Amino acid sequence: MIMFLSWGWQSASAQLRLYLEGSQQDPATSGVCYQFVDHDVFSDQMLWRVRRGPWQPLESSSTSLSDPFRTCWIKLPVPAPAVVGQERLLYIDNPHLNLLKVWILSADGSARGFPLTGDNLPFDTRLTPESGFVYPLPLVTRPGDTIIIAADKRASKLELS
Repeated sequence: MIMFLSWGWQSASAQLRLYLEGSQQDPATSGVCYQFVDHDVFSDQMLWRVRRGPWQPLESSSTSLSDPFRTCWIKLPVPAPAVVGQERLLYIDNPHLNLLKVWILSADGSARGFPLTGDNLPFDTRLTPESGFVYPLPLVTRPGDTIIIAADKRASKLELS
């Protein structure tokens, strides 16, 4: 199973599309939340500061996440595996994210962070040699497990669709 997030370009605006097992999901009904943070710090300490919120649930699938001065943080539930033991990936299909950091938060409060990467850093900071960004998801999940994405997309428009 691949959980696919696509930030695509249309008319100079970036859009996020969420796919799960090949089907496009509506972010507004998939439990996706967001918040803006004034800092471009992508540390575990910043994660612990922002993880409690204030998270804003998406009210519409076309919510604009544009902010030229702040970093956008996105939270979404880790989907339950369709088949136990099946490899699962989060794929973010936009090579033009300035900086990107992803964490998997377990329901018990522990966090697994992936290395900071992005278009502003050397290509070898990506986990795989892909133009997008690929992250393994846990094979076993519990209700309450979440994915946290911190994306610096300043100076462009980011929308969820």
